[in-house]
Amino acid sequence: MTTTPEVTEAPETKSRLQYINSDLILPSPHQTRIFPEGWEEEESTREMVQSIRKDGLFQPPLVRRAPLSQYYLIAGERRLRCSRLAGLTEIPVIIKEVTEKEAAKITAAENYNREDLTIIEEAAAIKVLIEAYDGDVAEVGAYIDKSEAWVRGWARIADIEECWKALMLPDSKQEDDLWKWKVGHWRLIARLDKKIQHELYQEYKKTWHGHHFCGSMTVKELNSFLEKSFCKLSCALWELETFKGQATKGKTCAECYLRSDRQKGLFDSETEKAKDARCLSENCFLPEDC
Repeated sequence: MTTTPEVTEAPETKSRLQYINSDLILPSPHQTRIFPEGWEEEESTREMVQSIRKDGLFQPPLVRRAPLSQYYLIAGERRLRCSRLAGLTEIPVIIKEVTEKEAAKITAAENYNREDLTIIEEAAAIKVLIEAYDGDVAEVGAYIDKSEAWVRGWARIADIEECWKALMLPDSKQEDDLWKWKVGHWRLIARLDKKIQHELYQEYKKTWHGHHFCGSMTVKELNSFLEKSFCKLSCALWELETFKGQATKGKTCAECYLRSDRQKGLFDSETEKAKDARCLSENCFLPEDC
């Protein structure tokens, strides 16, 4: 990965080492790391558990105070989990006196720095940083040495419809292997309106599952497929300014959100939008009509 922020706090931040019962540590509300089913059986996990049993926990997790004499985890989720698997009751922690926003930055930075980061985890980490910086994309970009456009692109992926997110995680039961898609694939999906994303997913499950969509398709192939799957409005046999289709919910075709030229990022220029606008609803007319 490129330059990433260090998981550190400002010099004036107060912190101290203390042994506490691990059961008092609550999950971080800003945690974006996903632990897949069976992670406890992974070789790296077993090695860490064995090391903790033999030598103890050398790098204490970071925590902050929570109500009822408990603590919120800031950083060190895997170390905490492995300590519990190793049978440790009391573990060393570093208690930091930080605000929730400061804690969010540390948690997001720790996750962002991981080498095995998945696309969905990286997107979620960026979203946490945006929230921690009160939506200031420029500040987030400066913090992680990225452009504003780069940050906004990842933020859109973080907000992709949940039905698509489920396909972003490695799962041997997925016959299409969409988890193999790269960032570029998911940017194409994320740029679409949420309603269109949902309808696209329904069409994928009904028609394209195991046929058109697969993990080996390139970004260019996906972009071409999405464009060809929409009906050209130039083929319509009605006046776009007055016609109200079955899916337009009282709006004319010209006003309908199901027009591709109303979907940000689908086309690169205003000229192409006007020339190549397509209908995303098969309830008005089917692709074969064109």
